[in-house]
Amino acid sequence: MVTRWILLSNDKPPISTLLEKYYAIRSAEFNPKPRNDAIPSVCKVFDKLPKMWSIINESILKFGSSQLMLGPKLFMSCPSDYQKSEIWFTDLWNYSIAPYVMELVRWKLENAPEASLADWKSPLQTILNTGNYPWQNNINQAKANLRDITPHDIQREPIPIKNVSDTEKSNTNNSEQDLMALLKRVMEINSPYASSDELPLESNI
Repeated sequence: MVTRWILLSNDKPPISTLLEKYYAIRSAEFNPKPRNDAIPSVCKVFDKLPKMWSIINESILKFGSSQLMLGPKLFMSCPSDYQKSEIWFTDLWNYSIAPYVMELVRWKLENAPEASLADWKSPLQTILNTGNYPWQNNINQAKANLRDITPHDIQREPIPIKNVSDTEKSNTNNSEQDLMALLKRVMEINSPYASSDELPLESNI
């Protein structure tokens, strides 16, 4: 029996709308009128998460293909508690999203001569400055706690090249190895509870 995989892009339906539908269902589980209006509702978080996911993937798409975009599964484990959800997102951003985006942009800069940071815009700043950060009461604290992705953070010291001919010979192999490492990385991020060796290369849902 031959197994066939259907490649679905994260930036097109049905995947691009999956997270919004998922959190619409979760929001429906809560009372639409909280007992205390002064208590922020986690439903606000559920409403903003798909928008934040879209902003992050728009930044990724500028420096890579849709296959390297983050899938919705990474964002589906948000706690149903308002305060805990902010802690969850902070950890998710600092330890998974930000490192991956920086790794991707660095790879693009090293392997695509036309790539440039001149027009780079941090997805974190876009989220914070467009009202899409659901924990607005703690936005100043978020600026201090969340790891930004600035050109300074992305750039790193070039590695000295001693032998140009050797570099030219290994350039193609290194580029391919780096790309495969990125593909494995995005699979690990999108499926944090599964081994990357167990996942098909085409799947990043």
